[in-house]
Amino acid sequence: MGSRLKIYQRRARKLLNPDEQVIAAVHGHQSFLLMLLPEWTHYFFGRMIVATNQRGIMFGPGFRKIVDEFQLGQGHVRRDGMHMYFTGASGIEERVFIGLGRGRVADKVVAAANS
Repeated sequence: MGSRLKIYQRRARKLLNPDEQVIAAVHGHQSFLLMLLPEWTHYFFGRMIVATNQRGIMFGPGFRKIVDEFQLGQGHVRRDGMHMYFTGASGIEERVFIGLGRGRVADKVVAAANS
């Protein structure tokens, strides 16, 4: 597990099952304007899309709550340019702006969550 994934695993441990492991994760925002804030503030305003070995999860700011989730194979995550779309158990499609430079990481999340 890479160091970035270890950070996601540690921050999300309160809301993950004991045997769950983070496979891929990406950080984004609901607005382009929030990406303009200093990097250290992103944790407080961002959304995290995490694929574990059991489910796909969208976390709210600061990993304080689960916005939506699905068991693997029962939801859908897709990337379209600089946006990711997460459709979980609620059936509502959430859009997250991931910006430039996170495309390869986002593709790994899509592959892991849709498997």
